[in-house]
Amino acid sequence: MDTNPEGWVKYDQWGNMIEISCYDGFGKPRLSADGFFIRKTQYDKRRNIVHEEFIGTDDKLILNKSNGYARADYTYDNHGNKLEAKFFDISKCIKIESWKYNDKNKFVEQLVCDGNGKLSDKFYGVSRMTVDYDKTGTIPVIRKYYNQTGGLLGTQKWNEDKSEWGELNMTGRSSLNMPSSNWQDVVRNDAKMCPQKFDNNVYVQSIVYTNTSVTVTIKLAGVSKYDMGELDGNSVKEVGSTMKTQLRNTWGLPGNVSLAIVIVDKADRTVYTI
Repeated sequence: MDTNPEGWVKYDQWGNMIEISCYDGFGKPRLSADGFFIRKTQYDKRRNIVHEEFIGTDDKLILNKSNGYARADYTYDNHGNKLEAKFFDISKCIKIESWKYNDKNKFVEQLVCDGNGKLSDKFYGVSRMTVDYDKTGTIPVIRKYYNQTGGLLGTQKWNEDKSEWGELNMTGRSSLNMPSSNWQDVVRNDAKMCPQKFDNNVYVQSIVYTNTSVTVTIKLAGVSKYDMGELDGNSVKEVGSTMKTQLRNTWGLPGNVSLAIVIVDKADRTVYTI
């Protein structure tokens, strides 16, 4: 029986989150709710994730129950736009996703293929999605979904007043299950690991997100806000600002998604919001 299970986090010298591991209340390795003990992550010079893998308590690759793969590799262009993602089970590639962009760095096409590079509907019920823009190339107009044989499945129009996609209009009886954007998948997985131990008496207490915002609460379990001096406060704000930049890059948050870091003391009183 677990007693206060914990998630442990490791960072590299540049502040990249490179490892998350799960332990029971007695410090013994255990599998998380998603079925893995450790998630390991590698980054490029821009702090984009280029590799991630999931490890069991036997130190071998293991499938993540929530996303169905054991490891993944990612490539990017010179602007930091994701170009390709390859997903693997324990031994082989099982899915390849790729993206294209216009000269304004706006997403225009996504392809979903099987491990052999052939368009496949088996993952989401759709294998190709395109976005058309206005004359400026920056404001979306319509999004279209196609199956693996090129048939049009459905369309969505952009609601400029609400800055969101409108209702999906299907052309037939097909059903779509396109994935949420990758940043939501990553944030969702990290939220499930909370509370995560960051340092002695410092925890990532919770991660709450919507389509347009993410709020991370950091708890200083050994500190009262009334005992903090100016120097301590400045250090906390500096660490919080660094973490905010790192998390935005690690999660790949779009520009229209806000990120707030809320730092609370041992009594859950707000110390700073960054």
